[in-house]
Amino acid sequence: MFVFVFSFLRCAACRAAAARGLGKYVYLHEIDDLPLKQGRRVVGALLKVVERDTELLVRCMALESLGFSSCVKVQDIIEDACQDGDEISLCSALRAMGRSYDADQWGNSILEALTHSSVHVRLSAIYASRSLSFSAAVDELLDLIYDPERDIQSAAVQALGEIGGKRARSALIEIQAVAEDDQELRELAEGALEKCELMNSIRNTGLFQSESTSIQTEYEEDGASRL
Repeated sequence: MFVFVFSFLRCAACRAAAARGLGKYVYLHEIDDLPLKQGRRVVGALLKVVERDTELLVRCMALESLGFSSCVKVQDIIEDACQDGDEISLCSALRAMGRSYDADQWGNSILEALTHSSVHVRLSAIYASRSLSFSAAVDELLDLIYDPERDIQSAAVQALGEIGGKRARSALIEIQAVAEDDQELRELAEGALEKCELMNSIRNTGLFQSESTSIQTEYEEDGASRL
């Protein structure tokens, strides 16, 4: 029903919201928690949006939702978005990368974006690093605590906490030391270190799976770095 209604929405903002909302169902389709036929309809509808919708924001929201999909077409769509040259498309491509659970495929693109001149692109790259638990990005994330933008600093620290691992733990301890005169950043690093320790403990039990991240929580949190 949601897919059917989506096709009749005239308001671009409404179509964008609908495309974003369908991401949850793409994810459920990928984990076999949605009837196969319904899941394919959702993915097919979003692919049509990317190909045909006249509004860039709507296409970008559809791309982000498709990031969860293993459909072979999605990789090409992400690559095309990276080459489009506009900042909004690149941000959405990075978010789609983060939802792909494929750091091997997208790792280099994410690392490059972490040093991009645009604040919004850097935030999207941090989001992707966090979502993928991308340990190869730890050094770049540590460098971002010296970024002039507080939002970048905060996002980088939080990402380190969620990525976990020995190197992330060391980075967070280092941040606490260098942020001696910055109470806000120091407290943020302390909280992230607690999260990091928890993630390390979970990994040591063999129970950790990045796919278990709450989709609802993700959708609530990632709005803060939208253009």
